[in-house]
Amino acid sequence: MLNPPLLKLTSNPAAYLNEADVNQPNWQKVFYGTNYAKLVSIKKKYDPEDIFWGPTVVGSEVWELAADGRLCRARDKQSIQTENKVEAIGNEIP
Repeated sequence: MLNPPLLKLTSNPAAYLNEADVNQPNWQKVFYGTNYAKLVSIKKKYDPEDIFWGPTVVGSEVWELAADGRLCRARDKQSIQTENKVEAIGNEIP
């Protein structure tokens, strides 16, 4: 992770990917900079199923680690809320 005092010393901080902290906030910008959007489009072209994953790999936002360590497709909050409402309604039906 880029140390906050070091962030104050530069207007455009960056990190070398192989030596970076996987907990770096805003890692997409820090590791890939303005190239990130283009890299995502390239990844979608060659890996449309999002098979290749790593904690700081381009496009890895579509995955999340479950508490038990399994790798699962990430779901947005709206989908989860809708799913919970449907489940709650289903539980009310005798």
